[in-house]
Amino acid sequence: MPERMPVVGISAGRAEVPITEGFLQSHYVGAGYVRAVSEAGGLPVVLPAADGDQEAHAQGALDLIDALVLSGGNDIAPESYGGADVEVDEIDLSRDAFEIALVRGARERGIPVLGVCRGMELINVAYGGTLRNGVRHEEADDVNLPGLRGARVHRIRLEPGSRVAGVLGDGQVEAVCMHHQATDRIGEGLVVTGSAADGIAEVVEDPNNWVLGVLWHPEQALDRTPIQRRLYQALIDAARKGAA
Repeated sequence: MPERMPVVGISAGRAEVPITEGFLQSHYVGAGYVRAVSEAGGLPVVLPAADGDQEAHAQGALDLIDALVLSGGNDIAPESYGGADVEVDEIDLSRDAFEIALVRGARERGIPVLGVCRGMELINVAYGGTLRNGVRHEEADDVNLPGLRGARVHRIRLEPGSRVAGVLGDGQVEAVCMHHQATDRIGEGLVVTGSAADGIAEVVEDPNNWVLGVLWHPEQALDRTPIQRRLYQALIDAARKGAA
């Protein structure tokens, strides 16, 4: 009998999808996340943030999955972390609450978590940290990604001995980024284990739990920088150990 594939929940955003009749309010997950999880040996499932009891929805979702990917997307609302009333892009308070509950519940249950871009920021918020807005890397080069605008590529220095360095190797790694929020105060229980040349925290991790957040988009560089696949493979490996 073949080994069961670990079930990996991927958090979803909300958007209006154009259809013949107009625009359909929808939940979405970028194809890159699905590809990365699938190619690493996981079974991807979409976790939409339904309006209502976010805590109950999160606990129900966690009953079904072996690992969690927090995807990128819209800005995190300042009210979700007690921040100042600053101008941000489109927000989704239901998504914020649902994903915060997912992170806290996953930590309690020992379910491994990988946060990507917004997902890293969300992990920091779930651990009690805060964010800052209007962030842009000056020491970065523009990169062309089909259908996307504003992507940039730069180098990240990884801390020797950290979980992320154990996955990607000591030294530096190339990263494709598309963010304009970043961590401010780091949440209690997290450590910064990767930084850009301008000092922006690019990796946070929990030394006591398999919780790892990266500010860049590894799923957008699966072919450009194949080493990025290791992040998803490490998540699947951790899920298999937990399910054993």
